[in-house]
Amino acid sequence: MHARAFRALSHPRRMRLFRLLAEQPQAGESIHSLIGLSRIPEASFRHHLREMELAGLIKRQRKGPTVRVIVTPQALQAAMETVRLLLRHRSHKATASVRPGPAAFPRTTEHSPRHCRPPAGS
Repeated sequence: MHARAFRALSHPRRMRLFRLLAEQPQAGESIHSLIGLSRIPEASFRHHLREMELAGLIKRQRKGPTVRVIVTPQALQAAMETVRLLLRHRSHKATASVRPGPAAFPRTTEHSPRHCRPPAGS
């Protein structure tokens, strides 16, 4: 489900709609008002809404003649947790790949290791 949700949010118009609904839940009180606020042509708007619904990011609720659109909290939480894990993994990977400084490799009194020197008596 996460891949489908991220794929749905990868489109700029769907991301704009999702942010609008997440930041201003009252915007989803009516599809008609949401279309006006989003400034997306109606045919395109309905397509993007359907993609977001299939991804589990939003759901529609009919209340009489009015259709409400709300962000699905579970999808939002799951997406946030995935991002958090990715960032944690990336951060851990970045710190593990840092090379130790010169202090980690003490200097020896010899200039070259034994296996690099010519054999004695040559």
